[in-house]
Amino acid sequence: KIMPDWKQRRNKLNNKKSVMYYITDFGKSLKPSSDKMMKEFMKDFIQNASGYYIYCHNLGAFDGYLLLKDLYGSTDNIKFLMDGQKKFISIDVISNKIRLRDSLRILPSSLDSLSKLFDVPIKKGYLDHEKVDKFCLLNNEFKQEVLDYLEKDLSSLLSILVKASESLLENYKIDFTKCYSASSMAMKIYRTNFMKDPVHILPPHVDKGVRESY
Repeated sequence: KIMPDWKQRRNKLNNKKSVMYYITDFGKSLKPSSDKMMKEFMKDFIQNASGYYIYCHNLGAFDGYLLLKDLYGSTDNIKFLMDGQKKFISIDVISNKIRLRDSLRILPSSLDSLSKLFDVPIKKGYLDHEKVDKFCLLNNEFKQEVLDYLEKDLSSLLSILVKASESLLENYKIDFTKCYSASSMAMKIYRTNFMKDPVHILPPHVDKGVRESY
């Protein structure tokens, strides 16, 4: 049941056009333009991402914090999960069935390394972040450089996730979207394909007592 549904979703996604947002498209003042851009993006995102899993490569420490404020400005029906280091594991927009996940947790390597490992046609883009300042951001030539960089990053990550998902399904019958991390993926592979005897779980009150003893 997983494979046909996943392929159907992939084909539907491939038919969608990508849209890029840039500060100067919304004005010439950095802060007001940035606020307008994020408001417009979030309106489109809530509408068009409905029913999808959205992967950000480093949702936990960067993208999650960037998105959460504007997500709350668009909807208050949000649930998120964080680890002990205050990094996002997942962010769910319940009303629109949008599920944000961190691909870096599942594939713990740089996007550049992963694009080479999976041999995807479009590799990660390059941008000299040291030269980025507010004056560069308002420059039209730099705008095109940034958009090219971002498009390569997004295309690269999408191709990596497609290849990883197909491999996981074909070799282990595991749904990529059900994995939150590399360790949870490894456990699902083991329990689904290799474990012969069941893992016995202690009742909650016994488990609590054991944990408190050490």
